[in-house]
Amino acid sequence: AGDRGEMAKDVTNPLMICVCGWHGWPSLYRVMRKISERWPVFVVGHREIEAWPEATVIPNEGLEWGAYDYFLRNLWDGKSNVFFTHDDVEISDPGIFEDIADLADASFLFKSKESALENGARGFRGIGIHGRAFFLSAAACRKLKGFWWDETGKADINSGVIHFYEELQRLKIPIWNSIFRGYDYARRGGKET
Repeated sequence: AGDRGEMAKDVTNPLMICVCGWHGWPSLYRVMRKISERWPVFVVGHREIEAWPEATVIPNEGLEWGAYDYFLRNLWDGKSNVFFTHDDVEISDPGIFEDIADLADASFLFKSKESALENGARGFRGIGIHGRAFFLSAAACRKLKGFWWDETGKADINSGVIHFYEELQRLKIPIWNSIFRGYDYARRGGKET
């Protein structure tokens, strides 16, 4: 893993935001509404989201990976970088999106180095991985073309992120960890604070 200063940045592309909607935390949607004045925000939910009535609702298939795949194949503009996130996260400083927009390649977001270690950094060549929040450059999105998701509904809950990591490796897309102290996430839908 490197730090963000080592990355080849592609800042010519704007940023789109894809939120996987399920929990509907109002505080997160207030932040999304605020930043949507600058960057387009798309919510792909597995049910209606009271705080975001314009959400695209799709069947609850594939967990977040089904929602992310739907976004990439149907809503992505084909030229923008994308930030993907769950909706059970807390963003204490909307200003972090200025830095998120400046990321490159593929980058998993964490609140701390310890959090990255808790999420697999010991076993994935020093890279922490999860599906709660990550950035993909437009070039990475074009290479990826979509996300694998479990169509049977029987795979382990971590299968999606492991497939994603392996696909990034296969496509030779550089993978980074980025630490954002203004970003925090729940454990599988914990309560909003």
